[in-house]
Amino acid sequence: TDPAYEVHNLLVALDDPAAPPAPSGAASATASEAAAVVAADAAGGSAVGVEIVHLLRCFPDHSIADLHGLAEELVGVDAATAGGRRVGGNELVWRGQLLAEHLFVQDYAIASTDMIHYVVCRQ
Repeated sequence: TDPAYEVHNLLVALDDPAAPPAPSGAASATASEAAAVVAADAAGGSAVGVEIVHLLRCFPDHSIADLHGLAEELVGVDAATAGGRRVGGNELVWRGQLLAEHLFVQDYAIASTDMIHYVVCRQ
């Protein structure tokens, strides 16, 4: 690991915008599946591993820039590095590929239970 960076694991819980609205507080089946994986991991079930995994709830039509904002909130990025994409070194990585902010989740075929890594530059 590089001491200049923190890597945060984000498990995707992709909601279907075409599905009828779920009752308040309810999640879609795929989002529920992803949430169950995170819950098992938090309970010590080693569903994912020994590192903390954050549940990233999103829609296929969210932009990667939207995901950056969600990731910053989930992991509590220091205000000094928040919004510091590219220049500051904060990146979203999926399957070894840097995600471009002008594209959308659906452009990458990201699916529920996929893992996205949020790389934050330590400053």
